[in-house]
Amino acid sequence: EVLAAIEGDASYVAASLGPRERQVLGLYAAGLEIPEVARELRITENSVKEYVKRIRAKYTQVQRPANTKIDLLRRAIEDGIVPPVEPLA
Repeated sequence: EVLAAIEGDASYVAASLGPRERQVLGLYAAGLEIPEVARELRITENSVKEYVKRIRAKYTQVQRPANTKIDLLRRAIEDGIVPPVEPLA
């Protein structure tokens, strides 16, 4: 039900992240730092920074701002890019 509600919500779909943006967001939101994301994807650190900048801009355009890394993690979880974080027992 939740997934259907999200898919039906134009603001969630409207961010329209591309495949590489989703890869960068997934790694960055999961805790990797920019140099680590760059090494993992075999791209430059400047490219990672540009992807993150574009990702933030896309979320801002659809009224889902992600100004911090925690906000990006929230968006990545909401969009199914990374799994939800399970609390420690």
